[in-house]
Amino acid sequence: MTFPKIKWSTTQEEHWYTIIAEISIGSARYMESRCVSKEEMEHSYYSRDMIAWIIERMQNNILDVLEAEATQRSSRVSHVKATNHLESANMSSFTSSKMNDYESGVLSSAELVAEVKAFYGIVN
Repeated sequence: MTFPKIKWSTTQEEHWYTIIAEISIGSARYMESRCVSKEEMEHSYYSRDMIAWIIERMQNNILDVLEAEATQRSSRVSHVKATNHLESANMSSFTSSKMNDYESGVLSSAELVAEVKAFYGIVN
């Protein structure tokens, strides 16, 4: 699976800092955020180790999402291949390569469908 880059940002509100981590997989977008009060930050309740721990937890949560997404994609591809096998339908090498791209996270499901339709000249 191709791992997307994590986009990190922070926002500052009246009483809070918010640390935000975002990733995009195809058309899906995932976000993880953590809030820390200004008082805690300004009075050093949070050391660098605590901030590093918060960021590490956020990264781990995002990796869990990526793992679940990869499992779903793999399951969908396996289901399509098994159905084709049961129906004695042969998948073209083009479609098979696009299914592999989808499974590895290179293509979203919408992109997969669009590319296969375009290849076979299917309108709508």
